[in-house]
Amino acid sequence: MESMEKRNKIIAIVIVVGLVVFGAVMAIINSRATDKVVIPELKKNLPENAPEYLVDSIEGGAYYQLEFDLGDDLKASSVNGVIRDGSATIFADWGNTQAGKFIVDMDSIKYSYLVYYSYGENSRIASGVMGEYRGVLIFCLSNPDDIIYPESACGNSKATNQDELYLNLPDYQYALDDGREVTLSFNSGKEVMATVNHCGVTIDNAPIIAKAKEWVEGYGMDPSDFTYKVPLSYNDCSMK
Repeated sequence: MESMEKRNKIIAIVIVVGLVVFGAVMAIINSRATDKVVIPELKKNLPENAPEYLVDSIEGGAYYQLEFDLGDDLKASSVNGVIRDGSATIFADWGNTQAGKFIVDMDSIKYSYLVYYSYGENSRIASGVMGEYRGVLIFCLSNPDDIIYPESACGNSKATNQDELYLNLPDYQYALDDGREVTLSFNSGKEVMATVNHCGVTIDNAPIIAKAKEWVEGYGMDPSDFTYKVPLSYNDCSMK
């Protein structure tokens, strides 16, 4: 009888300790879950078909970058952010990939970021921050016209320079009238590469470059800022 009571006491102690540990772990998890840049107008500035995870990914990703940039100076577990008027752009839908960008201003800490998001089939952007924030990339501001808080300009921030956003955009593929496939992609130096299988056949580059310029413009950029190349390719000459 005494051994039974002793065993029951041990079981009770283990349960209590387990509940305490579980509560502590959940408190830590819940605390981390609040670490975000709260952007009240975010959802209405995203495409209607945006996935449910995107809001959390953007708000969490922006805060994660703040942790890198501010370190111990970032005291609060959440920061209020506002989408700058006129900065939100939803790009043209190319190849089943939906994407957009905006600038978020955080007046309480005098910081701003350019946020780029992407989702959908064929998107090569799976994550912007260590596999945690899907389809979100955070950029510091380098354009003088965009900088209202000097502390957050590129050079102070550890985020990627906004001038490199185009290098993170996914490729686009489409077919010519004869069935040959064209792949459009961005290269460094603001170059657009249009790869097509020539297979010894003369191809008019003009409509291909025109399509490439339309593609660039669909991402909210000036096509005249880029150069265009249509290199010879003989990867698959089965179509003639």
